[in-house]
Amino acid sequence: MNYNTLPSPCYILSEEALLANLQLLDLVQKEAGVRIICALKGYAFWPSFPLILKGCNDGTYNYIEDVKEYGEKAAFMKKMFLDNGFEIVYDKDGDKPLADGFYFTVAYPGMTSDELLHEFLYYGVSAISLSTCGSERNEGLRACVSLTPRRQFPILEERLKLFKENH
Repeated sequence: MNYNTLPSPCYILSEEALLANLQLLDLVQKEAGVRIICALKGYAFWPSFPLILKGCNDGTYNYIEDVKEYGEKAAFMKKMFLDNGFEIVYDKDGDKPLADGFYFTVAYPGMTSDELLHEFLYYGVSAISLSTCGSERNEGLRACVSLTPRRQFPILEERLKLFKENH
């Protein structure tokens, strides 16, 4: 293949390598007794999607059941943040409400993302600054729902209350 003749930018896919990787993922699923799901939000090469879907789950997997937990956890976490003076940064896509998922973005009035992240560290709360995510906004942090177990909710709530008392 002469790569100099391809348009730029473009995606190049080795279907042979993709299929080999999918077989490896299938082996991991079977031997570990787990399900591997495809994160659709960041998936950019849609012509290969049927192969990915089939390789991950034979195209029959109902991912809705597995991701429902994230929506429920996000609702609890958002309430904790809102009750303690935070605002949801990205609550709509245009004029439509965003669904709850793997993460959501919060801000605290008068603080940039980097300032808020710095303050959070004092309270033992971790998050991802929007300044490191390529966002055009600079007032928010991403709170990761998928990495926050429910057993930690009381601790998070206590720390957010303390944050509010001191700010």
